[in-house]
Amino acid sequence: MMETRRPKLRWPGFNELWERNRLGKISKLFSGGTPSSSQSNLYGGEIPFIRSGEINSTTTELFLTEKGLMESSAKMVNKGDLLYAIYGATSGEVAISKIRGAINQAILCIRPDIEKEFLKNWLLVNKEKILNKFLQGGQGNLSGEIVKSLEVCYPSLPEQQKIASFLSSVDERIELLERKKEKLEAYKKGVMQQIFTQQIRFKQDDGSEFPDWEEKRLGEVVKVQGGFAFKSEKFKQTGIPVIRISNISNNNNFIETENLVFYDTIKNDVNFTINKGDLLIAMSGATTGKSSIYNLNDKAYLNQRVGLFKRKSKSLCYAFLIQFVFSTMFKNQLKSLLVAGAQPNISSSDIESIKISLPEFEEQEKIAAFLNTIDENLETLDSQIQGLRTWKKGLLQQMFV
Repeated sequence: MMETRRPKLRWPGFNELWERNRLGKISKLFSGGTPSSSQSNLYGGEIPFIRSGEINSTTTELFLTEKGLMESSAKMVNKGDLLYAIYGATSGEVAISKIRGAINQAILCIRPDIEKEFLKNWLLVNKEKILNKFLQGGQGNLSGEIVKSLEVCYPSLPEQQKIASFLSSVDERIELLERKKEKLEAYKKGVMQQIFTQQIRFKQDDGSEFPDWEEKRLGEVVKVQGGFAFKSEKFKQTGIPVIRISNISNNNNFIETENLVFYDTIKNDVNFTINKGDLLIAMSGATTGKSSIYNLNDKAYLNQRVGLFKRKSKSLCYAFLIQFVFSTMFKNQLKSLLVAGAQPNISSSDIESIKISLPEFEEQEKIAAFLNTIDENLETLDSQIQGLRTWKKGLLQQMFV
């Protein structure tokens, strides 16, 4: 039993058992509070007001006045303090604060006697274990008393420092890649705006100008094909994938595969078949208006309330269409067409009514190739980020007890 206090992976020269202690005995902990939202003079000042979803951010949505801080139970924390989210969906999230500001009651500030970077990663490693033990069915909140009662295993300070230093360098590498990705995303967004408003124009191979762009309705060059009403009771674990609105990802430009369902072959399926590279759009539900590129190798079926963009004019380059649909030009027009109700929805004819300015086919190809290169670089960065996170997660399991 005592051997469980030795991690699987250690630096040479360290072999002693790790100590075990309650977090409340090796840390000072406090939470904050929220000023009354009915008193406007408590907000709009210069003090960042950190809420649980912002513990790892460099800025905040809300700011307090000095009066707001003094007349509430909000508490100040310093840049470099260890913050732990204890309420709702963010319960168990942990970060070292990047700013000095005030915290609300959904956050604990932990000032440990042990190395804080070590403790941060110990809390990350044990997040699921903590939530499963103290939150029934994933519902409810943690508390200061619960966190104080957590039994932390930790080595000598020199070993803590080695672990902390190593993991900090991994985190810095991840953050560097994330910043590069954010900058490239911002660059692409800006350059797309300039391209689709024709502030930037491409030239022909001989250096001459391309003809003026021509404004059309999307319906003149594409058909938005609606899906088939597949019977949910006939969904299977194998067969042909059925792409539903839940498979249109909110996180990236590709299909969400975690909740894929499958179906047997249907007759006359040509209108409802999706192939790799096809562009899809959610037409109802929480992801209404969100588009995804179908990136799986096998063909799939199109479920109802998912739209498939089908090219019907040779004047349209499909890769250009994809870039346009992911642009703010398309999204802003789409937003004005959304039908609000119990849940938003949009029709094929609505989408086909959206205006698109079309350059000559060759210029479309040049634009698409340029933007696709940026997308490829973004995908490479994302792959590197996810790879590092997975590698770090595997290491954490072996470096902590």
